[in-house]
Amino acid sequence: MTTLYKSPEGEAKVLSLYDKAVAKLELEFDETIVDTRFGDTHIFIKGPKGAPPLVILQGGNTVSPVTLSWFLPLTN
Repeated sequence: MTTLYKSPEGEAKVLSLYDKAVAKLELEFDETIVDTRFGDTHIFIKGPKGAPPLVILQGGNTVSPVTLSWFLPLTN
């Protein structure tokens, strides 16, 4: 499997920082992994079941917790 991490320790550090950033959002959500032709994609799911979907794609220079923080007003 190809990875962007240079070491298991580096991967653990990045994932820990990511998890802390998500926790700071104080947002309840579901999540899933979707298999795509580009590899596995981690998806956050929030909102009323049956509501029209809103798909937010972050740019290549930011991570999901940052992008989600911009849209927190839409989660109420």
